[in-house]
Amino acid sequence: FDILAFNHRPDPPFPLNFSDKVVNILQNTSFDLATLRPLNFTLRTDMLGILIDAGRHYFDTWWLKRLIDVLAVLQFNLIHFRLTDDQAFALQLESHPNLTWPARRDGKTNKVYSRRDIHYLIAYARDRNITIIPEINVPGHAGAWM
Repeated sequence: FDILAFNHRPDPPFPLNFSDKVVNILQNTSFDLATLRPLNFTLRTDMLGILIDAGRHYFDTWWLKRLIDVLAVLQFNLIHFRLTDDQAFALQLESHPNLTWPARRDGKTNKVYSRRDIHYLIAYARDRNITIIPEINVPGHAGAWM
């Protein structure tokens, strides 16, 4: 979602007053998402989606909310939300708290998602006509339990 506009006007959904620099619309919270315009196309399939691999890297919920907002404008309707991998089990289960293992990056322990976080994100996306499918892949991606 880095957008490059260099001496030309970008096509929708990007605003007409785009500058000639790279703008990361997910990280840059000063970028007003309300300036995005919907794409004008018809889906040839029932689903248009992306994969978020939170089993390897933790994404803050504020960032995921912003991503959901951008995807809604772009008419995406599916997020495959991977919560486990050999590096981490990024979901906190109340019934089995010892299974939780946060992703590690640069020697730092990152956060994990609570049940409340997942329910919130699913509801937030549903309000924007996006389905989130959480993935817990075991035993294939359960190396974090070792």
